[in-house]
Amino acid sequence: MKYILRTLTIIPLLAALLMALLPAAAVSASFTADLVEREGNQVKTGRLYATDTQYRLDVTMGDEKFIVIVDKKSEMTRVLRIKQKQYVEVKSSDRVSLMNDPFQGLKFAADHYGSKVDGIDTISGYLCDRRIIVDQEKTVMTFWQSSKLNFPLKIVVDAIGNKRLELKHVREEAIADSLFLIPDGFTKMVDPKNIPVPIPDWSGEISSAPVLTPPFERNFTEGDIVRIKVTVGNSIWVKSVGSDSTTVARAIPFKEGKPLKRETYYNNFAKPGTICSRRHETTEEADEIVLRVYKGITRITAKYSEMREKVISAGEELRVPLSTSKNIEIRFVNVGEESAAFGWNYFREGELLNDNVVGPVRFRTQKLSKTGDLHNSTFRAYGDEFVVAVARGKVLVKVGQFDTFKF
Repeated sequence: MKYILRTLTIIPLLAALLMALLPAAAVSASFTADLVEREGNQVKTGRLYATDTQYRLDVTMGDEKFIVIVDKKSEMTRVLRIKQKQYVEVKSSDRVSLMNDPFQGLKFAADHYGSKVDGIDTISGYLCDRRIIVDQEKTVMTFWQSSKLNFPLKIVVDAIGNKRLELKHVREEAIADSLFLIPDGFTKMVDPKNIPVPIPDWSGEISSAPVLTPPFERNFTEGDIVRIKVTVGNSIWVKSVGSDSTTVARAIPFKEGKPLKRETYYNNFAKPGTICSRRHETTEEADEIVLRVYKGITRITAKYSEMREKVISAGEELRVPLSTSKNIEIRFVNVGEESAAFGWNYFREGELLNDNVVGPVRFRTQKLSKTGDLHNSTFRAYGDEFVVAVARGKVLVKVGQFDTFKF
């Protein structure tokens, strides 16, 4: 739930509209409305156009304008950046979108934790069910759903405090189909996965850099590089001590001399207040983790942290005992020649936990289409045992637990 609430702060104006993605028997009317979001003394506004199959929201964030178009039938979401004349297109059912997009984040909250009617109120002239989403006996969100419009007209994020969104000046009217089309002159943004990762200009220094085996502690100055080999059953943790606000250091996974992602993708673990950097890559993904200090002077400590790692074929499973006080960090890599399908469950004292506790099965299953495809997540430890089962293909599973606030 903490992750889901964080997504609400990314594009707060959009969050309330996600309930439109929830299944409902009612047939909604076409309508327009102004959206008003209030948080303390701050007020933001947007304009909504909605039909029974799609909606569009025009919003301004800072000095940039966005248009968000959602097609409920095809479950596609398009986000247009007006200044750049570019747009991105996301499949709404995609798990990556579900976990990272504020739209899908809120939908996940309602599906995962459920919602229940808590009363009936009139909002903007429409009779609405007041519904609440509860996690661990605490109300984290309240929203008012109009059965006539099949749309939420108001939402209050109880867990954040004074954040609330409301649709005002609702007007039922016909809406032109052209409003839901991509305007002329806009180009589709290239998927970052299809862009070659640039090789750092300092990569020629890596081959001559020392290879160190954790645990170790060492002073670094600007430009220093060391390598740590990725090994089976271990995660690599690195911590910076004695750095100041100008120090920059990164831990970057490399395979066959190339970084897995652009170097600036990896966080500056020397930034004051950062606990550490944890690298969980498997040997299928990376050969080594390269530590480099870009700027400043610091002392770096490195260590291995044990993780369970096993290749599981169709019909097999991996059972991992859990501590309920720590998060589960897990990676799945397709190491077979066909697509892979797998899922996971939680047990407590030998009893399988039901969907009311751990959420619907569709959120605990995953497919990886091609060899090398990867899925990684951080899960909550619901029970005292975590079980991964593979239905098709062959999957490398790497799983461990850690306290987010400790090195």
